[in-house]
Amino acid sequence: KDITDPFLYQLLDEYEIEGIYHLASQTSTEGSFMNPSRDILTNSYGTWLIANYCKNRKIKRLIYSSTSAVYGDGCKEIVDEETSIQPNSIYGVSKYSGELFIKQLFNNTPSIYTIFRFANIYGPGENLNYMGKGMIKLFSSFIWKKQPIVVRGSLERFRDFLFEEDTAEALIQAHDCEKAHNQVYVLSSGKKVYLRELIPEIIRASGNSPNYPVIISDGTKGDTPGFHADTSKIKRDLNWEPKHDLNQGLKRFFEWVNKVP
Repeated sequence: KDITDPFLYQLLDEYEIEGIYHLASQTSTEGSFMNPSRDILTNSYGTWLIANYCKNRKIKRLIYSSTSAVYGDGCKEIVDEETSIQPNSIYGVSKYSGELFIKQLFNNTPSIYTIFRFANIYGPGENLNYMGKGMIKLFSSFIWKKQPIVVRGSLERFRDFLFEEDTAEALIQAHDCEKAHNQVYVLSSGKKVYLRELIPEIIRASGNSPNYPVIISDGTKGDTPGFHADTSKIKRDLNWEPKHDLNQGLKRFFEWVNKVP
């Protein structure tokens, strides 16, 4: 369903709901510049609608998937929950406005939120044909299509990468965790990886030769040069730790990729 469609909320009225995991979103930084109205409607207004629905129905819990893109130009050496918000993309602005709407609407109500600012999540099930987001998925899809890997921007950019099962586990643990009530978390592996390190790891995990062709081209508008997070808060409050390092995650990912027609 469309989260901006009022009819959806009429359907939800038929259910007893304890909590909502809000994961519906336009998730591409590049795509947000191509169609700004979609981001503003889905990510901003859509989140207002969901938060307002929780408030009116007195739904106890809302878990919201925000994004590390809210930091934008605020990303320095290391990012945590107190780092300044300076989004440099329409996507980052639209997701941060969702955070503000939730906090505003839930003030002085029984509804409780937890906000996760997702870093770079990857894993089986991604759309290998969509080239607008997801570094690991993006580079892996070139291999899947038996094409040279095209890197848009410098190999000196860096990111934290988190496997999808570890992501899901954090969201699940937050639901019944009192320490997570009305809190914001950076959801990340906390492991800094440069693209010059990532590309060979992807090629190795795919089973190809280390000489697999790689092409470097111009960067993408709104792309952040680097993102690396301090994850001490989420580890402390949720007693959460990623179970997959990059090698393990890429192995699991390509076990799936290599089976996709």
